[in-house]
Amino acid sequence: MKSTDPLAASPDLERIGITDNELARVHIYPSHESIVAIDQLNQQPVPVFILPHSSMGLGDIVKLTFQGFRGDNPPTIRRWSITIETTDTLIEFRVPDSEFSVWKGNYIKVNYTVLAKDSDEIKFTSSEQRFDIVKTYESDNLLEPPTIPDTEDGFLNPALIGAEGATVTLRYDDVEEHDEGVLLIQAFNGSDSVVANTQQWRRANTDDVNNKRLNFTIEKAWFEQLLDHQLKLSAQIATTSFARSSKPGELTVKKSRILPAPSLAGAVNGEVAAIVIRQAAVLQIPKDAEIQDATVLGCVSTEQGTLLASVVMKPPTDKQDNVIAFPEALFSSHIGESLNWYYEVCDGITYERSLLRNIKLNNLPLSSMPAIQCVETYGEDTLALKNLMPALSGASLKLNRWPFMKQGQIVNIKVSLKYEKERKDYAFEQHLVSADDVKQGAVVKLLPREELLKVQHGSHMVITAQVAFRNGGPAQPFKSVTLQLID
Repeated sequence: MKSTDPLAASPDLERIGITDNELARVHIYPSHESIVAIDQLNQQPVPVFILPHSSMGLGDIVKLTFQGFRGDNPPTIRRWSITIETTDTLIEFRVPDSEFSVWKGNYIKVNYTVLAKDSDEIKFTSSEQRFDIVKTYESDNLLEPPTIPDTEDGFLNPALIGAEGATVTLRYDDVEEHDEGVLLIQAFNGSDSVVANTQQWRRANTDDVNNKRLNFTIEKAWFEQLLDHQLKLSAQIATTSFARSSKPGELTVKKSRILPAPSLAGAVNGEVAAIVIRQAAVLQIPKDAEIQDATVLGCVSTEQGTLLASVVMKPPTDKQDNVIAFPEALFSSHIGESLNWYYEVCDGITYERSLLRNIKLNNLPLSSMPAIQCVETYGEDTLALKNLMPALSGASLKLNRWPFMKQGQIVNIKVSLKYEKERKDYAFEQHLVSADDVKQGAVVKLLPREELLKVQHGSHMVITAQVAFRNGGPAQPFKSVTLQLID
């Protein structure tokens, strides 16, 4: 018997404007081919998932409707509601297992409705899906379990996971565009009780069809909090007419030993003068680190976790300890900032990461920076205006090569000039260091002659300059210069 309940009615697709890439299904875990087996529920609340839908807005209500059918009796209707707090995450209902077991040997129909937050007006109603409820069910048509790269013998080491997170792959040869995919990972701690879980969703695109798989991403931090826990991975992919589930996959999150943090040669109290590591930054691996017969990778990253470089350590010799040299090109754009230094060890089976060493690369001392020069100066501290007329178009301000000079750095030059009534700053446009600048070993900027002619003769002009090793990074000053303007 079909329910006449308006909340359970089939949608008017033209009225609601549903698009082809939104199937609007209800995903029940565990289920397969529209069958729910009671013996697979493990007397746990059953996750029921709904993908985000274009009809949903913040504060709207999603109402899940169960209709239980037994013989010719009218359906028994149960509902659960959730308020939408974010529009881009999977919606999860936790339905008691008893709501399924009571219908063993019969079937249920499930759908959902989206109600407007202010008026309870029905914005969207999904189509009904039928699920047969059975005591036990086995299928030879399950998909292979989801997989995570770089797992060994059923162990997952979080140290192998990059900052972008872990990619979890569900392979399915017949995936079609807009199919709905849901991934569920549950964590157990030596018992059948779930201590943590995470879910991801996606709608299949052209690349998924071509690659015959769905990729999901799970944050690294989620695994790092579950060391020594067992994971159960399962996924489901749905078309307009049916849903197929995967076999469960099992992994153990490896509990890594603690490797001591490295040190940086020349660093004191968490700081190092950049001039000290002008040729290379030497990372020193502690002698008590157990790295025999292993590949050791020295790493440097920003404080936010972005990897800047990794360098393989050469095997130690009688004359050389466990050290890794980082050429200055790998870190010089971050002078003035704090960076994380660490190492990773791989013995062919496990992959482990050391504790971090945070070191600030202090700016260069002013004594290491060149002084600003004015090419047309008369003597050391005067600029004769007559030297600028008529052939020269201005005064040439020159910054000779400085430590760590590289293409792409940003130079700012400012000149303080005294006019008839007041002193003003003449600021040049930002100068981006070019390949030619680096080749010539200098940056030259022209202070226009007509500007100098306005200046009060006999006054002094003060020239200052700074260089930023990268856009947004801290600025490093040059030695300033003061020149007297004479006729």
